[in-house]
Amino acid sequence: MKRALSMMLVLALGLLGFAMAEAVDLTGVWYLNIVETEGMQLDPAMIGMEMTLSLNADGSAEMDNGGEIEAGWSWTTVDGVAQIADASGVAFAARLDGGNMVIANPDAGITMIFGQEKQALQLYVPAAVEESPALSDFEGSWNAALIDMMGMQVSMDAIGMQLVVEIAGETAKVTSNEDGAELRYEAPVTLEGNTLTVAAVDDQMPMTLRLQQDGKIVFAEESDGMAITMYFEKIA
Repeated sequence: MKRALSMMLVLALGLLGFAMAEAVDLTGVWYLNIVETEGMQLDPAMIGMEMTLSLNADGSAEMDNGGEIEAGWSWTTVDGVAQIADASGVAFAARLDGGNMVIANPDAGITMIFGQEKQALQLYVPAAVEESPALSDFEGSWNAALIDMMGMQVSMDAIGMQLVVEIAGETAKVTSNEDGAELRYEAPVTLEGNTLTVAAVDDQMPMTLRLQQDGKIVFAEESDGMAITMYFEKIA
């Protein structure tokens, strides 16, 4: 899977051309730090990728694809455009942006960002759950800001999802854009131990919320064998 995905990205990138005003010197070792797709910024490790490009001063290059070395690559700058070619001759263009090397294909919706130091996106680390919260601790409006899908974290905005829960007393008002249409409903809430449950209403499933010590509330469920966790921030 890792090999297939990496090759798909390389082939997709081969379709791109960038126009640049001046020559670009990309000599050095470049580490894939970010993959952007559909508005999401992903740590390559999230999708099983680890890629390093070594661009030498003599125009030769090689790619380390998860420990598998692919020699026979090359690179050059022609008319101000940096071109990198794999061993089969498939070429793609690159540009410098703030010290990063950026390789993008808008048609495929993929951008790969390399840096000369290995970095990783900073993942949110959830705080411990409050063990004895009061119902009043949950009151207010809460916006789902981050979703974690099997360890892959993206903002809700990035995937075009909205979920707001407004809790007042023993009632919750829920607003979402489920299936692309705005959905609003009200449901009673109950607090047992450290878990606040928003009751099921009509075809809406119950929602269990827990308050964390960092002030966020968390909702977790498993659907079709996939663990999904949402983190809500209080709306000021």
